[in-house]
Amino acid sequence: MLISTQLPALHSELNDPKFSFDFSTPGVKGRGRFELVRVLDDVSQHLHATCEADVAYQISERPDTPLSVSLIKSWLEECVQTHEPCTWKPQPALPTRVIDVGASNTSDEPRLLVTLGKHGRYLALSYCWGRSQTLTTKRNNFQEHQREIPMRSLPRTLRDAVCFTRFLGIQYLWIDALCIIQDDADDWRREAAKMCSVYEPAVLTLSVLNGTSSDAGFLDIRSREAVVTQLDGCEVALRTPLPKAESAIPSGSLGTRAWTLQERVLAPAVLHIDTEQLYWECCSGLASESYPAIRRARTGKNDVQFGASIHDMKVQIGQQKDSPSMRLWYALLENYCGRLLTNSSDRLPAIKGLATRFQSIVSAGYNYGLWFDDLANGILWRVIKTDVVRPKPKVKSRDTGVPSWSWASFDSRITFDIPGPKASRTALATFEPQRPSKRGPATERWPRIAITGLCQKGVLFKGRGRYTLVTKDRRSRFTDIDCILDCELEDVELFHCAPKPYYCLLIAKEEGSGGATYRYLLLSSAPHSSSTTSSHRVFQREGVGTQYLSHDGEEPTGAGFSAWDIVLV
Repeated sequence: MLISTQLPALHSELNDPKFSFDFSTPGVKGRGRFELVRVLDDVSQHLHATCEADVAYQISERPDTPLSVSLIKSWLEECVQTHEPCTWKPQPALPTRVIDVGASNTSDEPRLLVTLGKHGRYLALSYCWGRSQTLTTKRNNFQEHQREIPMRSLPRTLRDAVCFTRFLGIQYLWIDALCIIQDDADDWRREAAKMCSVYEPAVLTLSVLNGTSSDAGFLDIRSREAVVTQLDGCEVALRTPLPKAESAIPSGSLGTRAWTLQERVLAPAVLHIDTEQLYWECCSGLASESYPAIRRARTGKNDVQFGASIHDMKVQIGQQKDSPSMRLWYALLENYCGRLLTNSSDRLPAIKGLATRFQSIVSAGYNYGLWFDDLANGILWRVIKTDVVRPKPKVKSRDTGVPSWSWASFDSRITFDIPGPKASRTALATFEPQRPSKRGPATERWPRIAITGLCQKGVLFKGRGRYTLVTKDRRSRFTDIDCILDCELEDVELFHCAPKPYYCLLIAKEEGSGGATYRYLLLSSAPHSSSTTSSHRVFQREGVGTQYLSHDGEEPTGAGFSAWDIVLV
């Protein structure tokens, strides 16, 4: 063991890019950046020993060693007892069904338990199904699973989760594949809407950070990169630095899946199990096996700490609908829409749990991914054209029955262009949600939004890499509005105009030092609508438009626009 006075000097020398050394193992050489490893046998040393020069700690050979399990329990105990932002319920109501894994030393098979309002502590599993066939609960094996679920029938990740739950001394485990009846549409819809009440009360969520399928498993032997050598007469353990939690957690393959966003942010505590080490995440901070002290997280723009932000917003939110709470929702949506779904029809269900939790904070009306109290911002979402994973759609798909005004109307990355905290956006239209019709075409069965605002007809011109809506005012003067369409117009040739008319509806205005930016919805007449009247025209969304006007220019109110009452479907 190195004495504390030697550590800073050795640490500085090892981090010198010119430093090189020979391991005692023949033929193994290293050059570059390394870190000292403190070899400890007691978890209390991990948590309470003084760490001179940021010396790292030993990594256990496997995630389920007694040392690793003790460290996890210590993290959990610290979080429950001392972390004010982390909300805990000692004996929460169990989900509708859980896996009863039995006692920690049992050899009995796990079984599916219908809880019937029972209370208890349980873990939840967050993982990637992948494309391999996995065992699921269905109507034809539901009774059998209540008797037992043979361990040999479980894919590796699920089997490892059962074992890990036993190691931690927890009796119950929630796994979506087994606790939801997968071929019962009513049960799936009902249980999928309860994700907030599944992950939020869980004592811990196990996140298989880089498992690409349910067969991946996570209780494997890790590569032992730390090498013991002699330096200045002292025995030193050296290794290449392991990734810190701030970078490792967002970069894991699990972070590319849409369902796992709400699983991560709803849980009060998450144990991320990586191939190299364990990472701890809660509303109070991050930790890892190599750096086990829980410290306040330093998050980036695209990695929102939802739990901690909720704690802060309880004091700040009030009734201000443009408060940071709504900004947080739009940031979450932008992150969410950059993730992948196996079934595009899950686009709204996979974020329902987050919406439920958010609604308890803002107390606003919610439907199809938008908040009715903040439509002047929410309805101005736009498609990101540079998405290489999912190119901009060529045809708007409505087979899932999603209205055109919702970002969920097709699968694509989006952004909201919300002004910064010091900027202001003024709504120039009024919105009133309407109940859908129970009969008639599909477009009339979707929830509708009645909008009153300034509108004008124009001609859509397709340029190279851009679209422009050309409008004409009462003095026969032409103005251009830059447009971003929700989907490409493949049937319109370059440098030609679209054959059908388009309309721009003025939604909001943003003041700047030299002028103002006006935000529009780009609309077209809704097909097969039988409810068009002289006072309410029925439209569908086609995209968004932007127009910048200097302070000495004429505002849209005097440039050929007139007040319309429309219905958006």
